[in-house]
Amino acid sequence: MKNKVKIASLLLAIAGLSGCEINDPVNDWADLGQQTAYVYWELKDAVNAGSDLDFRVYYYADGSTIEKAQVWYGVSSTINRAVTCPYISYTYTESETDEVVASHLVKEFDPQTVSWDDAKSSYILDATFPVSSSWASVTWASVGSSDFTETLFKTYYPGDYETNFREALTTQIETDYHGNMKKIVVDGFMKMTEEEYEALFTKTTNEEVYEITDENKARLDGIVAALTTPELIFDGKEYGVNYNCTYTLSAKFQVSDSNGVISNTDIKNITVN
Repeated sequence: MKNKVKIASLLLAIAGLSGCEINDPVNDWADLGQQTAYVYWELKDAVNAGSDLDFRVYYYADGSTIEKAQVWYGVSSTINRAVTCPYISYTYTESETDEVVASHLVKEFDPQTVSWDDAKSSYILDATFPVSSSWASVTWASVGSSDFTETLFKTYYPGDYETNFREALTTQIETDYHGNMKKIVVDGFMKMTEEEYEALFTKTTNEEVYEITDENKARLDGIVAALTTPELIFDGKEYGVNYNCTYTLSAKFQVSDSNGVISNTDIKNITVN
């Protein structure tokens, strides 16, 4: 019985060591047995495009010398596209996030010029790194008739967006076909009089449900299908567009020591305005 207990304890100890090895963050930086540097930085989480972002970094290494100090970042974009059909107060939205630029070296610093701070027991570097004006946010919203063009619309709303909007609008109309279609065909675009429109429907005896033949429905659907998307999103003064693209930097500070060991800070996500 004692031998069984010892064997069970040994297996548990091995399992514990395996779990530590899998979750040990040191493996992200160096091989086992290598001493990584301590590196930490402070900086804001937002910056204006075309400017420099200030930061402060603390680092030290035991038994080695820091030979490289660098800022790296990648860039991702978040795009929100929305259009509104004002006649039935319906808004259709799509969003996407994509990597624009992979993480790359942005700026390098000379570790030999960094001063040691006895109070912090660390080297302290106060510096900046550049943020390109290319990463400025872009907004195109509530556009007046003089500033709206089909070319700009297709630029900001490419691919299948327009098709998806039209399909979603059709689905929304179906939620109250009689009421929604009337707002578009009669009230909005005056394609027929109210009397002509109502003649296409039959009310049930309790007058709460409107019925329509396939032929009459196809006629109304055809009227909406013939309207262009810009027509469907224009309220007479502005086009119901709301496009916004923002960029985010995923930045880190990296140091390499004389043993070839690379150490990184946590990644900081920085919104570019």
